[in-house]
Amino acid sequence: MVDRVKQLLPQLTASLPASVEVATLTDRTVTIRASVKDVQFELMLAVCLVVMVIFPFSAHGCGHAHLEHRGAAFARRHLRLMYLRRVQREQLTLMRSPSPPGSSWTTRS
Repeated sequence: MVDRVKQLLPQLTASLPASVEVATLTDRTVTIRASVKDVQFELMLAVCLVVMVIFPFSAHGCGHAHLEHRGAAFARRHLRLMYLRRVQREQLTLMRSPSPPGSSWTTRS
């Protein structure tokens, strides 16, 4: 936008009366353009770093298979513990002494 205004400035000054003087007081485009370039660089750097961090855990990297293996191992361990707890409960129930006569509690068979 600033470049277009600078191109049109001679035409504007020609259309103004001779007593009017047109001059550029400040030009912040240099710092603004440097800031935009810096933001672009930082954004590209951030994208590259995110890709570098995510890639080992993606489906194409070996990290994904490792995570799947850990999940399967956790599920097997959890199921084994559930089975052992159920067996222990049943053994404890069978090991209890018979109930005294007249009580409503009975052992499982």
